[in-house]
Amino acid sequence: MRKNPYVVTATPCWSSSGSAVAAAANMAAVTLGTETDGSIICPSSWNSVVGIKPTVGLTSRAGVIPITPRQDTVGRRLVEHQETR
Repeated sequence: MRKNPYVVTATPCWSSSGSAVAAAANMAAVTLGTETDGSIICPSSWNSVVGIKPTVGLTSRAGVIPITPRQDTVGRRLVEHQETR
C-alpha cells in the first residue's frame, strides 16, 4: 500500500499515486503518469511534487490503454528541490 511520504497517515491520492510517491520519496527525479480525470494533478499536489499535465495529443500515448481518447494524456511528475541554508 502506498503512503504519503510526508504524512504517513494521509492518503497519497488513491490509485494513480505510485509515481508521485516515488518522486516525493526521492526514489526518482522524474516519473511518468497518465491522466484522464485528475490522476497526475491530484497525487502530485497531495505528495508535494510538481505534476505536468500536457495538452491532449501533445505527448505520445503509445502503449497506453485509453479510457477516452479525448481526455487521456501522458505527463510527468518532478521533484522540486528546495535549497536549505
